[in-house]
Amino acid sequence: MNNTLRHFGLIPDGTRRWAQENNYNLFDAYMLTMNKISAFLNTLFEQDVLVVSVYLLSTENLKRIPEHLDPVIDTEIFMFEKLLPTVVEQNDVQVIHAGKSDLLPVNYQKALSVLCSKNNKNTKKRLYLLAAYNPIDEIKIAINKSGEKTFDVSSLLVPELLDLVVRSSGESRLSNFLPLQAGYAELIIEPKHFNDLKREDVYQYLAEFNRRKRRFGQ
Repeated sequence: MNNTLRHFGLIPDGTRRWAQENNYNLFDAYMLTMNKISAFLNTLFEQDVLVVSVYLLSTENLKRIPEHLDPVIDTEIFMFEKLLPTVVEQNDVQVIHAGKSDLLPVNYQKALSVLCSKNNKNTKKRLYLLAAYNPIDEIKIAINKSGEKTFDVSSLLVPELLDLVVRSSGESRLSNFLPLQAGYAELIIEPKHFNDLKREDVYQYLAEFNRRKRRFGQ
């Protein structure tokens, strides 16, 4: 069909299940996840995808018990500080946080802010990192930004419509991942856990998207 894939949405799910099945502790499992996310992003940008949104933490995720939440926080900070800067520099990407910073730990806020501050705002490539994200908050922020009781897509935290959403680990739900932007996005539910994905899987997602017939409700 030769579809144009401009905005790719990623829900990297299944790390806790993968850790249990492979006898890994959560910290090491999430560290692998962060390396996989970085490699995944690098491949997408190399394949000329211009915009990527990644679901890192919903506001509901922040309610997890410390035993489950702390490894996520620590390894995502590591990704911001050590992994993503290389991806950003090599691919000339602008990084934008989508979420409520005040809900995040101070050290997480700082690492994310530093990453976003290194941006080239004139580049066409963008990476939206959803952390402490909830669509209801996004709507409230958009209304406040517009100063009216209505708003348009340009006022959203992620002001670009999605073309494709991939979720790993076989879960057939969006879990509040950009519902306003995903209205006519193509969906791929990947049965494998995210930590089991390989570079070739990214190529398969792009090829599958290109085979789809997009109707946009028509």
